[in-house]
Amino acid sequence: MFSSSKLIVFIILFLPLTLISQTTGMSSKLLQALELESEMSPSFGAEAYPAANVIDPDYYYLGPGDVISFLLIPQNTKEIEIEVYPDNTIIIPKLNLGINIKGMTLSSLKEKLANEALIKNSSSKVFISLKKPKQCIITIKGNTDVPGVYTLPGNLTVASVLRIGNKFEVSNSITPVEMQQDYIEKNNARRASQRFEAYGASPDRSFWRRNVSVLHSDGNSRYLDLELGRSMDMPSQNPYIMPGDIITVPYDRSSYPSISIYGEVVRPIELPYKSGDMASYLMAFGGGLTTNASRSEIAYYSPNGVKKFVTIDADGKILNDFVIEAGSSIVVPEIKEATVDKKPLVAIKGEVRNPGYYSLEIDTGLDELIEKAGGLTDRAYIPLGFINRRSLEETNIDQRLQYLESFLNSDLTLEDTIRYNIDFMTKKPVVAVDFVKAANGQTSVDFMDGDIVVIPDNPNRVYVFGRVYNPGFVRFEKGMQLADFLEKAGGVTDVAEEDRIRIIRGNTNVWIEPGDDIEIFAGDQIYVPGPQDIPLMAEQQQGQLYIALGQALIFLTSVLYNIFAN
Repeated sequence: MFSSSKLIVFIILFLPLTLISQTTGMSSKLLQALELESEMSPSFGAEAYPAANVIDPDYYYLGPGDVISFLLIPQNTKEIEIEVYPDNTIIIPKLNLGINIKGMTLSSLKEKLANEALIKNSSSKVFISLKKPKQCIITIKGNTDVPGVYTLPGNLTVASVLRIGNKFEVSNSITPVEMQQDYIEKNNARRASQRFEAYGASPDRSFWRRNVSVLHSDGNSRYLDLELGRSMDMPSQNPYIMPGDIITVPYDRSSYPSISIYGEVVRPIELPYKSGDMASYLMAFGGGLTTNASRSEIAYYSPNGVKKFVTIDADGKILNDFVIEAGSSIVVPEIKEATVDKKPLVAIKGEVRNPGYYSLEIDTGLDELIEKAGGLTDRAYIPLGFINRRSLEETNIDQRLQYLESFLNSDLTLEDTIRYNIDFMTKKPVVAVDFVKAANGQTSVDFMDGDIVVIPDNPNRVYVFGRVYNPGFVRFEKGMQLADFLEKAGGVTDVAEEDRIRIIRGNTNVWIEPGDDIEIFAGDQIYVPGPQDIPLMAEQQQGQLYIALGQALIFLTSVLYNIFAN
């Protein structure tokens, strides 16, 4: 049991910590997000508060808790810190002045102080700046990851608060399941953006960004268009937070009138329509034109299909601006260049006399390319050659998901899945062609720009393995048959199953059944398998099946005997 003195000491030591934790007014999630955004200490001192945006003095409204740096020239050369008191007043000692700043911005206060200073001294100049922002207790509600009541610095705009607050929490308290779910959601969003934006469209409709509401402590409320505020540089649509603000983020709606901009813009997007929207707004929402945009063919389409061309200046600003309707779109087409038959540029590497890049005519054959490269060297070995071709699939890091998508609508059985998985994961970006015939001019190759022809040297060996007495490399000599290679490897063992011998091609890894017309090349492999491996459980099941069939046969024989015997 605690003694009375020990209990008092415990209360003195731990009660203040409890009170501090309860009065911070900021959840760990949003606090960590603010720390990440600002890379500063979470203590909001004069030199340590998040700088999420540059203060615009014309739109920053002063309030209790703001600390202003005041400098009056030439009367004093050292700045004075002036704090706004809880009754919205400030005291200016150098001017012997008290001012109620309610409803005043930083700019309007500077103008008023400058006028007051001039009255006292015509040569006076006033300089003021925000030294430390006020602390605002605000509420975030609705469609957000971090609803709640927070204490945040007043230099944050509404968009900054929502952007910072919805960052994924970086904390040891996050479980692996939550991290996995977050990864899946972000990966799905990335893939959706990739699919849509590659064609000049957008998967994001961003309903909430044009409909955030703010209720102020004085009872006044307003809707904010954060998209318009950012795209058109309208600070009035993205104000700084004020004490007592209640910010409500709306949930997405299934249907609403919209406007959209598609095509060759930096940010193809569909957004909610708002009364008074202009064509210039929609162009700004697109984030500017890409370098591939056709500036002379930008078209506006009304909901009833009427087409109207949009004229822009050198900076991309609309010269014939107009009010747009709900359901309308602006389409920015790509530049239509004259069709030019570009000659494919193909590289040839390996055992040719002049390896490098060559510009080919459309119908140039592999034999002609080899001739352009000075012909083959003495070490060249055509049967192992191949042609690499660039593929978008090579850059897809999520190969497993690509595999699942390709298998989704297949009619393969469960037993086929392992084999299909192996085949899919080992795909190579090569051109399907009989390289030997193509090099001899017996078949054509449809070359594409960026192809790489590889002609390796002659390995002069074949690898024989499996159920042979001396597995390993066997020196290759043209004209050797399968039996010759097996003999060089010591012959097959007693457990070899010769009817299952296979040749594995060196350039494709394709398994081929030997035959009189099948030639073996240097670099190939010869595999001699043994008896098929049957799992013990499968053997037991097979034995049980034979027993069941035997019993059924005995029973059937007995029945038939009884029928015919009588």
